[in-house]
Amino acid sequence: MAKKKKLTKEQRRQMEMDELYGESCDDRFAFIAGYTSGGAPYGTTWEEMGIDPSLPFSEKVSLLGSGEFDLSVKNIPEENEEEIEESLQLQVIPETFSICQVENYKGIDIDQPFVFTGRTDEEKSLVCPVSVVPESTLDRSDGWRMFRICGQLDFSLIGILAELSSVFAKAEIGIFAISTYNTDYVLVKDKDYRKALKALARAGYRVLDS
Repeated sequence: MAKKKKLTKEQRRQMEMDELYGESCDDRFAFIAGYTSGGAPYGTTWEEMGIDPSLPFSEKVSLLGSGEFDLSVKNIPEENEEEIEESLQLQVIPETFSICQVENYKGIDIDQPFVFTGRTDEEKSLVCPVSVVPESTLDRSDGWRMFRICGQLDFSLIGILAELSSVFAKAEIGIFAISTYNTDYVLVKDKDYRKALKALARAGYRVLDS
């Protein structure tokens, strides 16, 4: 009976590890940082991680989940190296932000840096520094910190924002994402800011101050 209970616990742990890491690793890579324009993954292989690549996938994932291994990107395709290195750098925007639903955009200076508007057939949204939240605000969530992915992202790059979202999801950090023509911005609540910095460092991202 004890042996059966132990096996059930091990199987449950393997399932948890598969759910946690399954989308960011495969039989070749322990950490998939992204994909080339041709759809090929790149990142850190199991061998580079120091884990025997011949082990069953569930065993490799379980070892990865022990927290003893450094997830850093070592295998970047040469033609994508410059863009990928930039995408692995984040800049902290030195403001505290509000995410708002507004009645209208009157009194909002859209030429001011880091003012983002979004309008649909159902609502008008606004993301802006707390100091410039307008009187026409219907609802708001204050206390957000912002990261900007450095550089100009080519539209052919795949998985940059998805991988970043995965990093925060694994750390149980909620995010709000904004995409512009050049790049992506990710906001986290101020209470999660230091935890976010630690999660980014573990995943191999470099965070720059403004």
